[in-house]
Amino acid sequence: MDRELMELMKGFAIEALENYRGMDESVYSCDLSGELTMEINNNGSVSFSTFKAKEFIKKYYDEMGEVVEYCKDNFEMTLNPFSEPETAEVMMYITYVESLVNRLPTIDAEWNEQIELSDEMIDTLISEIESVSDIEL
Repeated sequence: MDRELMELMKGFAIEALENYRGMDESVYSCDLSGELTMEINNNGSVSFSTFKAKEFIKKYYDEMGEVVEYCKDNFEMTLNPFSEPETAEVMMYITYVESLVNRLPTIDAEWNEQIELSDEMIDTLISEIESVSDIEL
């Protein structure tokens, strides 16, 4: 995976986790990535800019091909980044954040359990995210 893209995905996940500070919400570990990407999934866009989405797709074209295949194989979804660039960008974030979060030791150990997103848990998850050296679909 492109190093810059990996850092972008890690930064997105960290920022989304930071939004839970002080809220002490509970979430099932297996659902955490969905929680972190819920806003862009609901909005259907990362930046509300088709131009930015197209530039993103151009920059990470090779990885977008992997996401298109992943969506086809796992969701029976035909993703066309050329006709739906914002949707394609959102799906790239969703799939890579999911892959990232699923690699975290805390999430793996507590997979079917609820975890409280306390400040301490958020710090733990951020530390684990920062230590991930590669994200694969």
